[in-house]
Amino acid sequence: MKKNIFLFLFFLVAMANGKVINVNPSENGKVKNTITVDTVLNNYYTAVAGSKAKLEEIQSLVSEGEISFSQTSQQAKIITKHQNPNKFITIISIMGQTIIQGFDGTKPFSNVAALLTEKKSEELSKKQGIFSELYYTKKDATLEGEVDENGKKVYKIVITKGENQKTTAYFDVESGFKVKEEIITNKETVIKEYSEYKDFGGYKLPTRTITIVPKQTTTQIVKKYTINPPLTDADFKL
Repeated sequence: MKKNIFLFLFFLVAMANGKVINVNPSENGKVKNTITVDTVLNNYYTAVAGSKAKLEEIQSLVSEGEISFSQTSQQAKIITKHQNPNKFITIISIMGQTIIQGFDGTKPFSNVAALLTEKKSEELSKKQGIFSELYYTKKDATLEGEVDENGKKVYKIVITKGENQKTTAYFDVESGFKVKEEIITNKETVIKEYSEYKDFGGYKLPTRTITIVPKQTTTQIVKKYTINPPLTDADFKL
Protein backbone atom coordinates (compact mmCIF):
# COMPACT_ATOMS: atom_id res chain seq x y z
CA MET A 1 0.00 0.00 0.00
CA LYS A 2 2.85 2.35 0.85
CA LYS A 3 4.31 1.79 -2.62
CA ASN A 4 0.99 2.79 -4.21
CA ILE A 5 0.90 5.98 -2.18
CA PHE A 6 4.43 6.77 -3.36
CA LEU A 7 3.33 6.24 -6.97
CA PHE A 8 0.38 8.55 -6.41
CA LEU A 9 2.61 11.25 -4.97
CA PHE A 10 4.72 11.04 -8.09
CA PHE A 11 1.72 12.34 -10.03
CA LEU A 12 0.09 14.52 -7.35
CA VAL A 13 1.11 18.00 -8.45
CA ALA A 14 -0.93 19.56 -11.08
CA MET A 15 0.87 19.87 -14.41
CA ALA A 16 0.15 22.84 -15.72
CA ASN A 17 -4.72 33.21 -25.04
CA GLY A 18 -5.68 30.69 -27.56
CA LYS A 19 -6.47 30.00 -31.20
CA VAL A 20 -9.93 31.02 -32.33
CA ILE A 21 -12.37 28.51 -33.78
CA ASN A 22 -16.09 28.72 -34.31
CA VAL A 23 -17.70 26.31 -31.89
CA ASN A 24 -21.17 27.73 -32.59
CA PRO A 25 -21.92 27.01 -36.28
CA SER A 26 -24.49 28.93 -38.24
CA GLU A 27 -28.18 28.17 -38.00
CA ASN A 28 -30.56 29.18 -40.81
CA GLY A 29 -27.86 31.40 -42.25
CA LYS A 30 -27.27 33.23 -38.96
CA VAL A 31 -23.88 32.85 -37.29
CA LYS A 32 -23.85 32.56 -33.51
CA ASN A 33 -21.27 34.28 -31.34
CA THR A 34 -17.80 32.79 -31.71
CA ILE A 35 -16.27 31.37 -28.54
CA THR A 36 -12.49 31.54 -28.06
CA VAL A 37 -9.98 30.33 -25.50
CA ASP A 38 -10.02 33.89 -24.15
CA THR A 39 -13.77 33.69 -23.65
CA VAL A 40 -13.57 30.41 -21.74
CA LEU A 41 -10.69 31.59 -19.56
CA ASN A 42 -12.32 34.92 -18.76
CA ASN A 43 -15.42 33.00 -17.66
CA TYR A 44 -13.17 30.88 -15.43
CA TYR A 45 -11.40 33.91 -13.92
CA THR A 46 -14.76 35.54 -13.22
CA ALA A 47 -16.20 32.40 -11.64
CA VAL A 48 -13.19 31.81 -9.37
CA ALA A 49 -12.10 35.32 -8.46
CA GLY A 50 -14.24 37.92 -10.16
CA SER A 51 -11.50 38.85 -12.63
CA LYS A 52 -8.12 37.76 -13.94
CA ALA A 53 -6.40 40.55 -12.01
CA LYS A 54 -7.99 39.38 -8.76
CA LEU A 55 -6.85 35.79 -9.37
CA GLU A 56 -3.32 37.04 -10.04
CA GLU A 57 -3.29 38.53 -6.53
CA ILE A 58 -2.95 35.02 -5.08
CA GLN A 59 0.79 34.60 -4.62
CA SER A 60 0.69 31.85 -2.00
CA LEU A 61 -1.91 29.25 -1.08
CA VAL A 62 -2.26 26.59 1.61
CA SER A 63 -4.86 23.83 1.66
CA GLU A 64 -5.65 21.43 4.50
CA GLY A 65 -7.84 18.36 4.39
CA GLU A 66 -8.02 14.61 3.99
CA ILE A 67 -7.20 12.15 1.26
CA SER A 68 -8.41 8.59 0.73
CA PHE A 69 -7.01 5.86 -1.50
CA SER A 70 -8.91 3.32 -3.56
CA GLN A 71 -6.75 0.41 -2.38
CA THR A 72 -7.09 1.00 1.35
CA SER A 73 -9.76 2.10 3.79
CA GLN A 74 -7.27 4.31 5.62
CA GLN A 75 -7.68 8.08 5.35
CA ALA A 76 -4.71 10.42 5.50
CA LYS A 77 -4.31 14.05 6.44
CA ILE A 78 -2.87 16.20 3.69
CA ILE A 79 -1.44 19.72 3.65
CA THR A 80 -0.24 21.44 0.50
CA LYS A 81 1.57 24.75 0.24
CA HIS A 82 2.17 26.70 -2.96
CA GLN A 83 4.07 29.89 -3.64
CA ASN A 84 4.61 31.59 -6.99
CA PRO A 85 6.28 30.98 -9.29
CA ASN A 86 6.79 27.25 -8.71
CA LYS A 87 7.46 26.35 -5.07
CA PHE A 88 5.30 23.70 -3.43
CA ILE A 89 5.25 21.07 -0.72
CA THR A 90 2.83 18.22 -0.04
CA ILE A 91 2.74 16.60 3.41
CA ILE A 92 0.73 13.39 3.86
CA SER A 93 0.33 11.83 7.30
CA ILE A 94 -0.93 8.24 7.37
CA MET A 95 -0.61 5.34 9.80
CA GLY A 96 1.96 7.14 11.91
CA GLN A 97 4.14 8.01 8.92
CA THR A 98 4.75 11.28 7.12
CA ILE A 99 5.44 11.45 3.40
CA ILE A 100 6.84 14.71 2.05
CA GLN A 101 7.41 15.81 -1.52
CA GLY A 102 8.14 19.29 -2.80
CA PHE A 103 10.01 21.66 -5.07
CA ASP A 104 12.01 24.56 -3.65
CA GLY A 105 12.02 26.57 -6.85
CA THR A 106 15.23 24.98 -8.08
CA LYS A 107 15.13 21.28 -7.30
CA PRO A 108 12.74 18.65 -5.93
CA PHE A 109 13.02 17.23 -2.42
CA SER A 110 11.40 14.34 -0.57
CA ASN A 111 11.89 12.09 2.42
CA VAL A 112 11.18 9.16 0.06
CA ALA A 113 14.07 8.49 -2.30
CA ALA A 114 11.82 6.82 -4.89
CA LEU A 115 10.04 10.13 -5.49
CA LEU A 116 13.23 11.92 -6.54
CA THR A 117 13.78 11.39 -10.24
CA GLU A 118 15.44 13.41 -12.98
CA LYS A 119 12.23 13.34 -15.02
CA LYS A 120 10.19 14.75 -12.13
CA SER A 121 12.75 17.50 -11.58
CA GLU A 122 12.47 18.51 -15.23
CA GLU A 123 8.67 18.57 -15.08
CA LEU A 124 8.48 20.66 -11.92
CA SER A 125 11.08 23.17 -13.08
CA LYS A 126 8.79 24.01 -16.02
CA LYS A 127 5.66 24.50 -13.89
CA GLN A 128 4.31 28.04 -13.89
CA GLY A 129 2.33 29.57 -11.08
CA ILE A 130 -0.34 28.29 -8.74
CA PHE A 131 -3.07 28.55 -11.40
CA SER A 132 -1.90 27.16 -14.74
CA GLU A 133 -4.89 28.80 -16.45
CA LEU A 134 -3.15 32.17 -16.10
CA TYR A 135 -0.34 30.94 -18.34
CA TYR A 136 -2.19 29.52 -21.33
CA THR A 137 -0.97 31.24 -24.51
CA LYS A 138 -2.06 31.47 -28.14
CA LYS A 139 0.94 29.35 -29.01
CA ASP A 140 0.05 26.33 -26.88
CA ALA A 141 -3.74 26.43 -26.25
CA THR A 142 -6.47 25.42 -28.69
CA LEU A 143 -10.23 25.37 -28.11
CA GLU A 144 -11.68 22.18 -29.55
CA GLY A 145 -15.29 23.09 -28.97
CA GLU A 146 -18.20 22.17 -26.74
CA VAL A 147 -18.57 18.55 -25.62
CA ASP A 148 -20.61 16.53 -23.13
CA GLU A 149 -18.88 15.47 -19.89
CA ASN A 150 -20.87 13.49 -17.32
CA GLY A 151 -24.10 14.96 -18.57
CA LYS A 152 -22.86 18.56 -18.58
CA LYS A 153 -21.86 20.81 -21.44
CA VAL A 154 -18.20 21.77 -21.18
CA TYR A 155 -15.63 23.61 -23.28
CA LYS A 156 -12.59 21.50 -24.18
CA ILE A 157 -9.18 23.19 -24.37
CA VAL A 158 -6.01 21.31 -25.35
CA ILE A 159 -2.69 22.71 -24.09
CA THR A 160 0.55 21.37 -25.56
CA LYS A 161 3.89 22.09 -23.88
CA GLY A 162 6.76 20.76 -25.99
CA GLU A 163 6.77 17.20 -27.26
CA ASN A 164 6.21 15.38 -23.98
CA GLN A 165 3.32 17.14 -22.24
CA LYS A 166 -0.29 17.53 -23.29
CA THR A 167 -3.11 18.72 -21.03
CA THR A 168 -6.79 18.66 -21.90
CA ALA A 169 -8.87 20.93 -19.67
CA TYR A 170 -12.67 20.97 -19.44
CA PHE A 171 -14.62 24.05 -18.29
CA ASP A 172 -18.31 23.96 -17.38
CA VAL A 173 -20.26 26.03 -19.90
CA GLU A 174 -22.78 27.23 -17.30
CA SER A 175 -20.62 27.89 -14.21
CA GLY A 176 -17.26 28.65 -15.83
CA PHE A 177 -15.40 26.37 -13.37
CA LYS A 178 -12.77 23.88 -14.48
CA VAL A 179 -14.22 20.42 -13.87
CA LYS A 180 -11.62 18.06 -15.30
CA GLU A 181 -8.05 17.74 -16.57
CA GLU A 182 -6.34 14.95 -18.48
CA ILE A 183 -2.56 15.27 -18.27
CA ILE A 184 -0.29 13.19 -20.49
CA THR A 185 3.43 13.41 -19.73
CA ASN A 186 5.93 11.03 -21.31
CA LYS A 187 3.03 8.68 -22.23
CA GLU A 188 1.79 8.57 -18.61
CA THR A 189 -1.77 9.78 -18.01
CA VAL A 190 -3.21 11.51 -14.94
CA ILE A 191 -6.90 12.42 -14.73
CA LYS A 192 -8.14 15.01 -12.24
CA GLU A 193 -11.80 15.80 -11.58
CA TYR A 194 -12.68 19.00 -9.68
CA SER A 195 -15.99 19.70 -7.94
CA GLU A 196 -17.75 21.22 -4.93
CA TYR A 197 -16.39 24.74 -5.38
CA LYS A 198 -16.83 26.83 -2.24
CA ASP A 199 -16.06 30.41 -1.22
CA PHE A 200 -12.84 31.14 0.68
CA GLY A 201 -12.18 34.82 1.29
CA GLY A 202 -13.87 35.88 -1.93
CA TYR A 203 -12.36 33.10 -4.05
CA LYS A 204 -14.27 30.00 -5.13
CA LEU A 205 -12.01 26.95 -5.08
CA PRO A 206 -12.65 23.21 -5.50
CA THR A 207 -12.95 21.25 -2.27
CA ARG A 208 -13.16 17.81 -3.88
CA THR A 209 -10.54 16.47 -6.29
CA ILE A 210 -10.50 12.92 -7.64
CA THR A 211 -7.14 11.89 -9.10
CA ILE A 212 -6.82 8.80 -11.27
CA VAL A 213 -3.37 7.38 -11.99
CA PRO A 214 -2.33 3.87 -13.05
CA LYS A 215 -3.61 1.36 -10.45
CA GLN A 216 -4.75 4.06 -8.00
CA THR A 217 -7.64 6.47 -7.51
CA THR A 218 -7.58 9.06 -4.73
CA THR A 219 -10.15 11.49 -3.39
CA GLN A 220 -8.93 14.66 -1.72
CA ILE A 221 -11.32 16.75 0.37
CA VAL A 222 -10.13 20.26 1.24
CA LYS A 223 -11.56 21.60 4.48
CA LYS A 224 -9.65 24.87 4.53
CA TYR A 225 -7.82 27.16 2.11
CA THR A 226 -5.63 30.00 3.35
CA ILE A 227 -5.13 32.77 0.79
CA ASN A 228 -1.75 34.53 0.66
CA PRO A 229 -0.27 33.22 3.93
CA PRO A 230 3.23 34.59 4.72
CA LEU A 231 5.33 31.64 3.53
CA THR A 232 9.14 31.64 3.53
CA ASP A 233 11.88 29.44 2.06
CA ALA A 234 11.78 27.42 5.28
CA ASP A 235 8.31 26.19 4.33
CA PHE A 236 9.76 24.44 1.30
CA LYS A 237 12.37 22.28 2.97
CA LEU A 238 12.41 18.92 4.72
